[in-house]
Amino acid sequence: MIRSRQPENRLVIFLKQPQRARVKKRLAAGIGDGAALSFYRQMIGATLRLTRDPRWRTTLAITPDRGRSWLKNLHGGNFDVMPQGAGDLGRRMTRMIQSLAPSRVLVIGTDIPGLNARIIDPAFKLLRSHDAVFGPAVDGGFWLVGLAKPQQARRIFDMVRWSTEFALQDVRKNFPPKARIALVDKLDDVDDEAAYRRFLAACR
Repeated sequence: MIRSRQPENRLVIFLKQPQRARVKKRLAAGIGDGAALSFYRQMIGATLRLTRDPRWRTTLAITPDRGRSWLKNLHGGNFDVMPQGAGDLGRRMTRMIQSLAPSRVLVIGTDIPGLNARIIDPAFKLLRSHDAVFGPAVDGGFWLVGLAKPQQARRIFDMVRWSTEFALQDVRKNFPPKARIALVDKLDDVDDEAAYRRFLAACR
């Protein structure tokens, strides 16, 4: 009897080249370009620890698409590298998720201080019995999205008010009424000065 191969777990990390005045612009408006860049580099290092886990295969979705010499400075585990391509966040995530079919896919960013493997693993397990999983953010958005079937990504990111408190709400509305959607831990993604101050207070 021939058994079909089970989908593998694929973790996608959206990553931007760390350059002064080009990353974390909302945060930089409050704390300055230098501090924002330093924080972003710190978060990249912390997030790349997830690439060492053998329970999933990691892909770094990078921007800009050309020029990858800066990747030599990244110290993580094993990972693939793919360009994000053009379009808004929804189009870029759709393209990345669909390219990894038929795997179970989780997408995260690099600005979540509370992120660790103890949260990622349950999210993958939830995709065995759910159509989608989200990691809600304190600000109303989401820090993680996962799909059991990558082909579902085609329309779920349409008409989403990105960088607002409605982002998660908008995406959920794009799913069919009977879709099975699970949530994992609510975390703070550090996008602005207020979130950064909460991060510093937690560190103390």
